[in-house]
Amino acid sequence: MSDAPERKLLALSVAVLAVFAIPAGVLAPVGSASAVGNAAGNWQTFQFDQQNTGNASDAPDYASVTSGWRAGNQGTDVASGPTVSGDTVYVGDGSAVKAYAEGDGSLSWETSVDGPVFGSPAYDGGSIYVATDGGSVYALDAATGAITWQRSTDSNGADFGSFAGSVTVGNGGSLYVASEDGHVYKLSNDGTQVSAAYDMGSPAGAMTPAVYGDRVYVGDRSGTLHMLSAGDLSAQSTNDVASGALNSPAVTEDGQRIVVTASDGTVAAYDTDGNQQWADTSSYGSSFASPAIHKGMAVVGTTDGTVAAHDIDSSGSQQWTATVDTKNTFGASVTTANGTVFVGTDTGDVSLLDASDGSTKARATAASSAMATAPTVADDALYVGTDDGAVVQFLDANAAFSVTGISAPGGVTEGDIGTVEADVSNAGTADGTYTARLTVDGQVVDTERVSIAKGSSKTVTFDHKFVTVGYPTVSVGSQSTTITVASGSSSGGGGGGSDSGDDPTTTETPTPEGTDATATPAEPDDGDGSETTETATTEGSTATEAVTDTPESTGTASTDTPDSTDQSEESDDGGDEEATSGSGPGFTAAIALLAVVAAALLAARREN
Repeated sequence: MSDAPERKLLALSVAVLAVFAIPAGVLAPVGSASAVGNAAGNWQTFQFDQQNTGNASDAPDYASVTSGWRAGNQGTDVASGPTVSGDTVYVGDGSAVKAYAEGDGSLSWETSVDGPVFGSPAYDGGSIYVATDGGSVYALDAATGAITWQRSTDSNGADFGSFAGSVTVGNGGSLYVASEDGHVYKLSNDGTQVSAAYDMGSPAGAMTPAVYGDRVYVGDRSGTLHMLSAGDLSAQSTNDVASGALNSPAVTEDGQRIVVTASDGTVAAYDTDGNQQWADTSSYGSSFASPAIHKGMAVVGTTDGTVAAHDIDSSGSQQWTATVDTKNTFGASVTTANGTVFVGTDTGDVSLLDASDGSTKARATAASSAMATAPTVADDALYVGTDDGAVVQFLDANAAFSVTGISAPGGVTEGDIGTVEADVSNAGTADGTYTARLTVDGQVVDTERVSIAKGSSKTVTFDHKFVTVGYPTVSVGSQSTTITVASGSSSGGGGGGSDSGDDPTTTETPTPEGTDATATPAEPDDGDGSETTETATTEGSTATEAVTDTPESTGTASTDTPDSTDQSEESDDGGDEEATSGSGPGFTAAIALLAVVAAALLAARREN
C-alpha cells in the first residue's frame, strides 16, 4: 500500500482536531440562522392595516404607560396619526412630512408638500405615500424624504380635489384615495397611471378607504357606504347608513363584516353583499372616529367621551361602556391591542381601558392641546400627534426581569446545606416583584419573591440541603451550574463530613468526566424573555402558573394612573447558555471520531 491513504488519514485527523479546537459558539449547527427582531414594531398605515382594523394584535398587554420622548411642538398641527415602520416614526405636520427616530425622537428628515397632510402616511416597500389638502398624492423615499413622484391630476388631466384622508395601499401595491371632489381614485404605485375612478356623488370628507381581497369600502359625507371592485372601482352595492358623514369603515379580520360609524352617532355592520346586519342609531350623539375591531367586538369612541364595545356577529348589542373626559369636539378616538383599548381625546389625554369590561387601567397626559386621532400602538410604545405640532411617545410600563448570574459551592457532602445565589435585574420601566425559583435537576425545590425597582438588581439567596449523592444541576431562571454531592461517612450521620481513614468503603466521589460547574441551560426561555412556567397578570385578567405564584407589581408608572395598579411583566432575558468547556457530547464525539481515525491509521500501517 502506498503512503497516499496514510497521508489522507493523517490529514483527516488534523482536520478533526482543528474543528474541535475552534472556540465554542463560532460554529453554528447546520441550518441554523440568527433571529432578527424588530424592537420598534410596526403600524404602517392609518388604523394599522389596509382593513382599518385599528388593532395591533401582536403588541404586549399594557398595564400602564410611562413617558418617553416629545418632539416638534413648533406651533404647527399634527392632525394625522403617526405611522411607525422599523426604527422611524412618520407624521404629517402642517404642510410637511416629518420622520423622527423611534429611539430618541430626533428629527431624521422633513419634506415640504403642497398643502396640509391630514391623513396618516402610508408606508410600503421603502416608500411613504401621503395625500394633501392641496390636491396631490406624493411618494417619498422613506429613508431620505426625497420626493419620488407627485401627481395632482386624473387620467383626463383634471385636477384632483383636496384630500383629507389617508392613502391605502391595496393588494399588488395599487393606491386608493378618496377626494373632496367626490371621487375615489386608484393609482399605480409609481404614480404614472390613474387606472380607475368612481364618483360617489358626495364629498369624501376625512375618509380612508378600507381594502379586503377584491373589494374596496369607502363612505361619504352624505352617509352612504360604497362597496367597490378593487380592480376597476365599479360599484357592487351602495348603502344608506346614516344621515351624517361616515367615518372610515373597518373590516373584520375574516373580511365578512364591515363596521361603520357616523357623525350622527350611528354604529352599524354590513355583510359583503351590502346587507345590514345590525345598527344602533340611538345610543350616541355623534362620532368622528373610526371603529376598532377587537376579538369579535367593534369598539367605538364618541364626541361626548363614551367608549363602547359592540358584539359584531350577533345583534350588535353593547358589551360594555366607559366614559373619558372630552371637550365634545373631536371627542374620543380608539385603537386596540391585546387586552387594552387605547383612547386619545381632544383634551390631550390618553386612557388605557381593559378590553374585556372597559375598566380604566391607566391615564396619561400627552399635551394641553387636542388630539384628533387615536394612539398608534407599535409594540411596546405608543405615539400620538397633537394640534400644537408635537409627537409624543409613551412606553409600556412593565417590569422586565432577567437572571444574570448564579453561584454555588462546587461540592458538598450529602446532607449538607449549600448556598445558591442568583443575581436578578429589572431592566423594565416599572418596579415589580420577581418570583425566583431554585430548581435541582429540573424540580422546583424553593422559591423566593424579591421586589426590584426599575433599573436595579438584587441578589436572591437559597439555602438548600442536598441529600442525594450525585451531580445535580441547580438553576435559577436561565442560569445553571452543577454541584458535586459526595457521600457521607459509612458510620452514619447526616452530613457531618466524610472520614477517609482506613475504611475502604468510604471514598470521596470524584467529579465525573464531562462534568464541571459552568453554566448550562435548565429553564429555557420562550424567546420573548418570559419564563415558561408563569404568566404575568394585569388588572382584570386571570393568570395561570404551572409551579408557583405569579409576580405582583410593587410600583407605579410615572404617569397619573387612577383606577389601576401596575402589573409587572415577568421576564428572563438571560437566554440559554452554551457549555464552553471540553465537556459534553461534542467533546465525547470528537474523542470517538479520533479513535476511529487512529484505528484506520493502524490498519493502514499493518496493510502497508
